[in-house]
Amino acid sequence: MNPLAVARDLSVAAYIYGPPSASKMGLIDLATGTNRWTAESTDLGFSAISFSPDERILATASYNAESKVRFLEAASGKDIGQLEGHRGSVKALLFWPDGSTLASGSSDQTIRLWDMATHQPVGTLGGHRDEVWRLALLPDNTTLVSGCRDGSVRLWDTAKLRSKRTPYVRVTNLSQEWCFSANSKALITLDGKGRVAQWQRPDFQDCQPLLELGTNTVGARLSRDGRLVATGSTNGRVEVWDVQ
Repeated sequence: MNPLAVARDLSVAAYIYGPPSASKMGLIDLATGTNRWTAESTDLGFSAISFSPDERILATASYNAESKVRFLEAASGKDIGQLEGHRGSVKALLFWPDGSTLASGSSDQTIRLWDMATHQPVGTLGGHRDEVWRLALLPDNTTLVSGCRDGSVRLWDTAKLRSKRTPYVRVTNLSQEWCFSANSKALITLDGKGRVAQWQRPDFQDCQPLLELGTNTVGARLSRDGRLVATGSTNGRVEVWDVQ
């Protein structure tokens, strides 16, 4: 699936198109449907994109094994900087709400935190045993959540730059979707077998099955608050389910 990033004010969206190894990026005006600009990857195609909170910067990454994080000016697509340090392709990018910090998750099994004022590394979080594919930040703006290719989800205390050892959960086949509940007290997951489940805090070990969609669904997606799931089927039908 090609990456997609939408501005908070829903004015524009950055999208990736073309084959992964030679993909391009475009910025589309969501009000008019017109394309504002296109850009090419300097490496092996785009693997991740993210808007800064002020929507002035697009952070991008590529599939290159020596992946750099590039910054583009959102208004023009102009190259305005880069970060170096990962030893594998970057799969996930996440800005802090105040724009002060950027987190990058990589196939080198680490997460790096970057100071956006200086473009210097703040620290490296290590502990996953496979590629880091997803990143999310809890409302406290300190607890970082990472999702790994092997199905594990881990929480990190970024204020101390070390892993919280207790709240660690491994969920089988967690490859489809996951998000936090509206109150951030539970993790909602959708696995490859169409099973929706809820994992309760504080240690995320208490699993409550919520819904079974089966394996005939195509392109299932959870809403941001985990209350709804939309599914497609091979006969062209789209359905929306109330998870609760």
